[in-house]
Amino acid sequence: MALKIVRDANKNRALLEPFAPFTRYSRQDLDLDLRVLSNDGSDAALVRQAFNLTKSNMKLAFAHFRFEVEADEPTLYVYDIQISPQAQRRGLGRFLMQLIELIAWRVGMTNVMLTVFEGNQGGRRLYEALGYVKSIDSPDYGVERSDKGYSILRKQKPLPRNKA
Repeated sequence: MALKIVRDANKNRALLEPFAPFTRYSRQDLDLDLRVLSNDGSDAALVRQAFNLTKSNMKLAFAHFRFEVEADEPTLYVYDIQISPQAQRRGLGRFLMQLIELIAWRVGMTNVMLTVFEGNQGGRRLYEALGYVKSIDSPDYGVERSDKGYSILRKQKPLPRNKA
């Protein structure tokens, strides 16, 4: 079941379509358009286009994520999120992570996971504020720190609230 959910999510070429109002970020002197480029690795032209965009149009932020099966659970794994120094501390990282979570929950993922380096205290504070906790897969799970220099964090899909 998890593999089918992940395969269906990977085929989805309109991940932002249900979230059209969130494809523009206009706050704190930033005016950005957000796009998702999907690639299964077979379209070399698309890969070149994505890298060229990061050179010209996407200097402020970049996020790379994939849909995977982790511990038999459909999971969106955030491989990379980069915010340029001039755009940091303006809410953009939080906005991108919340949008990524919306995408994950919409396509049936039950978890969002990511890796955060030990020295990235700003990122770690952001992820913890968003409800991420150390995964049991993390090399420092159950200890304060490990020699690996990173932690794997996880956020589970919130359960639906009962209407009272």
